Amino acid sequence: MRKLLALAVIATLVGGASSCSIGTHPPGVAPSILDVIKQVTATTCNAIPMAETIAAIVAAGFPQVAGAANITSVVAAEIAKVFCQQVTTATASGKLGGALSATVNDKAVELHGFTVKDGKLVEF
Repeated sequence: MRKLLALAVIATLVGGASSCSIGTHPPGVAPSILDVIKQVTATTCNAIPMAETIAAIVAAGFPQVAGAANITSVVAAEIAKVFCQQVTTATASGKLGGALSATVNDKAVELHGFTVKDGKLVEF
């Protein structure tokens, strides 16, 4: 039952991403691209990054995405991989409540988002 509840919460967050997105849409990254990346991360690691986190990852390692109108699934998966590697490691080690960061092209990027843990929505 908890797993079903967790999936329902994530589905609601992702499903509503285009009309009621988590976070604001930072300049330089199209809202449609933010939504695609959020959907990929939700599927990949059961977590959704905040828009500012996606913008920081894009600025540090994927500058070609800034200003683009659309994104390929391969690029979306690479951006999601940066986020999901850290979230998965933190979840497995029980350190999800702490500050998360990733290094992208020698630049530290703070990671913020949401996931479901023990049937509860957790912000990090």
